[in-house]
Amino acid sequence: MKDINNNVLNYRNEPNLSYNIEVSQKLAEFHASCFTNSEKRYSEKSMLFFIEKPIYHIFYNHISLVIIQIIGEESELITLSVDSKRRRKGIGYELLKSSIIYLEDLDIKKLFLEVATTNKIALELYHKVGFTACGLRKGYYVTGTGNKTDATIMSYNMRTKVTKTLKSDKKKLQNL
Repeated sequence: MKDINNNVLNYRNEPNLSYNIEVSQKLAEFHASCFTNSEKRYSEKSMLFFIEKPIYHIFYNHISLVIIQIIGEESELITLSVDSKRRRKGIGYELLKSSIIYLEDLDIKKLFLEVATTNKIALELYHKVGFTACGLRKGYYVTGTGNKTDATIMSYNMRTKVTKTLKSDKKKLQNL
């Protein structure tokens, strides 16, 4: 399989269904390995949908995955996942910063996401980057045990001082 190296999957000009299916299987397997305690895992069919729709921008490099939906001047972080053996080493932080810079270069104004209120590590990461809470979805996530967990809705304004700081780090990010 062709390597996808933290780059937007941009081969949509020449659709190749068998390649898309192969990639969707790989993405689904990776995503499931990152979310073992959750029902919020994307299937091969979901990944194929993300690959085939131009509003979704995908970054993947065998240790991390980001899927972002872009509509107009707004975007939503669909998922950000890092291989469980490589967590807490700054990979998610660098990937999130790269994603924000990418979105700003596309003139996106806001980035939204939902995160489980119980996911303290992710909440810490999003706050560190500059996201702010802007809402709550009751019972949004279902855990592997069937319990429901609330989701915090967060937003990031691309015109913030934080984004300007992230952009100054752009050369470092290109080496991810």
